[in-house]
Amino acid sequence: MKTSEILAHYERHHGKKVADPTRLSVILRHLAWFGSMTIADVSLDAQERYSSARNVAPATIRRELGTLVSAFNFAVKTRLITRDQ
Repeated sequence: MKTSEILAHYERHHGKKVADPTRLSVILRHLAWFGSMTIADVSLDAQERYSSARNVAPATIRRELGTLVSAFNFAVKTRLITRDQ
């Protein structure tokens, strides 16, 4: 499953429950960089390329990648994917 599908699922089902849906929307727009990748493609190398492409503070990258992890975990929790994918 593509990362873009997981992020869309996360926004659709979890986005309204977060404290700041606008911030989440902005973060997800940036994470679209991973869109065509599968979970297996989101390697350390891919994350470093993302960080270089974004060229923002390390704290921003940590927040965005943390959101990506949250989206993956939410997809497992809601059975969109399995943990071994």
